[in-house]
Amino acid sequence: MAQIYHVQMVERGAHHHKAVCIVAAHLARRAWTTLPRGRTYVLRDIDGTEVTSSTGKGVVDERYKVPEEVCRRRRTKKAGKVRHEAADATSGRGDLPRTSSIDHPRSRVTVLVR
Repeated sequence: MAQIYHVQMVERGAHHHKAVCIVAAHLARRAWTTLPRGRTYVLRDIDGTEVTSSTGKGVVDERYKVPEEVCRRRRTKKAGKVRHEAADATSGRGDLPRTSSIDHPRSRVTVLVR
């Protein structure tokens, strides 16, 4: 899993969230394969040898640590989201009907106000 994350971040230029989603998809595929067989998931090194959790963490730190400079480059540059206000009769568009926005759990709904 660490190798997949490392490749996505360092070689393919993905940001953290995309890399994590790709790792999650690989993990789900492994779980889907492992569960029907009734076997436990075994941690293995790249060459296929079985490793313990602590040994695996050491291998990750040694081989697949993403450099801080790469993490810094991948961080988002957005300054923040811009909030859009609903059209209003006082906005200089007197020919348009006045509207009001209602938050809906699935989407944003605009309702005509009379």
